Amino acid sequence: MKNIKKQVLFAVCLLSLLSTSCDKDPIQFYSPFELGVNESKNLPGNGPSITLESINDSRCPANAYCIRAGNALVKLRMTDNSGAEVFGELCIGFCDTKMQEEDSIVIRLNKTSYTVILKSVSPYPGTGSTPDKKASLLIRKE
Repeated sequence: MKNIKKQVLFAVCLLSLLSTSCDKDPIQFYSPFELGVNESKNLPGNGPSITLESINDSRCPANAYCIRAGNALVKLRMTDNSGAEVFGELCIGFCDTKMQEEDSIVIRLNKTSYTVILKSVSPYPGTGSTPDKKASLLIRKE
């Protein structure tokens, strides 16, 4: 009976570890990664997590004629273990007064600075059948 309890406990612990390890895999600094809306990833070490809060994509669809190029606005949140959080916005396309192929922001959280770079938003409007938007990001620790 004790042996069965140990096996059940081991199986429960193993399943728990496997189910949480996929979400807890940290991203790597200087390596691009993708996030979907409401998806979070941890930074290396005991670093904060980054969450993609929203994507507002108003870029001109492929094969369409538009008066304005439009843009994709991405809202992010970084949260550390103490509960401190910082919000940021990144924009690609026609943002403010110029065309931008990528955008960056410096986020300072608990005396550490991180540069977050928005590389792209996919799929580009009018090219994919998948409605789920994803942002391709890169983070540098300063």
